Amino acid sequence: MDAAITINPNQQKINDLRSRSMELYNLSDRYSEAIDLLKQASHLGCSESPLDLADILTEGYFVEPDVQAALKYLVLAIKRGNAFAYTPLAMLYAQGLGVEQCYSKARNCLLKAAKTKDMDAYLYLGTFSEEGLGTPQDPQKALTYYLKAAPYSDEAKLRIGRMFEQGKGLKRDLTKAVHWYRQAAERDHPVAHYQLAKLYLHDHSSDKNKAQAIKWLEASAQEGYPPALNALATLHAKGELVERDVNKARHLYQEAIEQGYEQAQLGLEQLG
Repeated sequence: MDAAITINPNQQKINDLRSRSMELYNLSDRYSEAIDLLKQASHLGCSESPLDLADILTEGYFVEPDVQAALKYLVLAIKRGNAFAYTPLAMLYAQGLGVEQCYSKARNCLLKAAKTKDMDAYLYLGTFSEEGLGTPQDPQKALTYYLKAAPYSDEAKLRIGRMFEQGKGLKRDLTKAVHWYRQAAERDHPVAHYQLAKLYLHDHSSDKNKAQAIKWLEASAQEGYPPALNALATLHAKGELVERDVNKARHLYQEAIEQGYEQAQLGLEQLG
């Protein structure tokens, strides 16, 4: 005989409260009302609202951050069967926010979240395996987790590309690195744009590679990625691969400096 499915008798009211809270949250002067509605939904037994509240309180979205309160809501969400709360709980353990830092506990939470096909959990599990956090370093296992996350995560694509570029526990393969960087770059990931540009810059013997290097470097710079701004400024300052343009170089260096990229200061000084 199949187990009976338990339906919350307050589900319609919960749905209405959550829907209204989302509407209010988009209005600049009604955040507190939206949060109160989420609390009401949570009080009625909702499993999603505690997770929403935990996110708001952890990040301090329009409210004073309260990690302890966020922790309580995450635990409540898990008790109510919301396994997606395991990933943010893992991040609290990993960062030691509201709890004693413990990578092993963080990883255990991620493993539970991964059972629900949580793509963020796969990404973080890859990071833990790659860096040896709460588990021995295992590049192959890291790659396996990143590959699971890759269809939904541009960051996972970037990390796969980086592993093949650097040969971290894997056979170095620049063709595969370009493949994965390109997949992320085509989704407008500024770091992937920059990484692709760097690979093409190392081999600009052909006009095609030269054009690709500038294309991706400019794309990254347009996104405001400081290393790309600095690199493109240097090319313009020297007249390498692009027309020499001191004014453009100065502007790019200054933009990178404004974002705290200290290396650009040296380039700016050398312009005179």
